[in-house]
Amino acid sequence: MDALVGRVGRRFFGKLATDSKNTAYAADGAVQRIEPNGRVSLFPTRGGRGFWPATAVAVGPKDELFLLSRESGGVCVEGQDSREILRLGEKGSGDGQLNAPSDLDLDRAGNLYVADTENNRIAVFGPGGKFARNLAAGKLEKPIAVAADAKGNVYVIES
Repeated sequence: MDALVGRVGRRFFGKLATDSKNTAYAADGAVQRIEPNGRVSLFPTRGGRGFWPATAVAVGPKDELFLLSRESGGVCVEGQDSREILRLGEKGSGDGQLNAPSDLDLDRAGNLYVADTENNRIAVFGPGGKFARNLAAGKLEKPIAVAADAKGNVYVIES
């Protein structure tokens, strides 16, 4: 196994997401791109008005970036050309709305899981971006991290 080493400054990153070319991405307000050779640069995001800052990132099956903004309560999906493909969620507490979300992950089928922290649930969006369901609504206490494995299991860390 090769180790990827790149210096991205002094900020804390919760996790890295990698694309099919082994380029890693991390979000700390801006989106850092760490290439396999260790070169670090900013991913030139073009997310629309009112979206930033990006606080978490996941990579989709076509290497598109799913960027989460805790502040705006939404997810912006951007292609490798930095163009916005889709926007999911909005601030609120209804189905498909998010309140201070803190993390996101994708499963093999392309479903997006969002740790909807202040709504105490995991919001699930289908592969096309349509809201699908809420997981564990009312059973979680401030979920801050979410991960989906290859078998379809969803793991959650609460604060």
